[in-house]
Amino acid sequence: IGDFFTLGYSNKSQNGDNKTENSEFGLGLKTQGFHASYLSSEKKVDNTQYSVVSSALGIVQSISSAEWKFEYASIIASEDAYSSAQTVFELRSDKLILLLEVEDGSSYERQLLGFGWDNLDDFAFRMDLHSKNYENDYLDFIQPTLNHLGRTKEFSEQYFPVITALSGSGPAWFFLLSNELINAGNKLGLSNQESEILVNEIIKGLPELISDDVTYPDLISKVKSPKGTTEAGLNSLKNDSFDTIILNAIEKATQRSIELSKELKSE
Repeated sequence: IGDFFTLGYSNKSQNGDNKTENSEFGLGLKTQGFHASYLSSEKKVDNTQYSVVSSALGIVQSISSAEWKFEYASIIASEDAYSSAQTVFELRSDKLILLLEVEDGSSYERQLLGFGWDNLDDFAFRMDLHSKNYENDYLDFIQPTLNHLGRTKEFSEQYFPVITALSGSGPAWFFLLSNELINAGNKLGLSNQESEILVNEIIKGLPELISDDVTYPDLISKVKSPKGTTEAGLNSLKNDSFDTIILNAIEKATQRSIELSKELKSE
């Protein structure tokens, strides 16, 4: 719009393994060495939606044969995923380039000092000195991203073997239990397909029952009734030392994790 004002909007979507939608709205202003911009972006991947807003202010001025630029930019993402403020100072002469960037992120600080030589008729080069400091630790930096994939929690390294046994090997314990439920159904008259359908539907419904506000003993109590079928089966598991069987399996897996760690360290 004229020589000083720009306005833009875009919207695109893509279907495939993941359905993505992205819409952006931006505007900019430039006049007498001063420029300002604003960009708002809304992104959606399947059922996950987030937004990013960025704004920038800058000045470009010339002094004799040199030109200098100062710019400040701010980026903020929704859900407190991340935020960043960046300051840039650049000085250019006929051939010399000097650049300084300072970025203050939500969990890190970044500094960049660059200088170079730009001769269009001959050659050009640039060298950057870069440093990045995390205010707390690396987990604070990547945690916002990991939170979109699931829950994150920091553990002491001494617990890694038992975590591997519980979490890393955990799916196998549930798959084995599911397979034994199917086998029990077969032995009691159901076909393999019929047993699989019943067990698969049970597994599909379990996530709807699990929450931070309900314990597993609470869930068991909701399923069983006094002197009912569930209680009869649970009593049989207790009498056959089901808890000891599970504990022995986790202990064996934990011990093997410790052994593998020692073998890797000795290589």
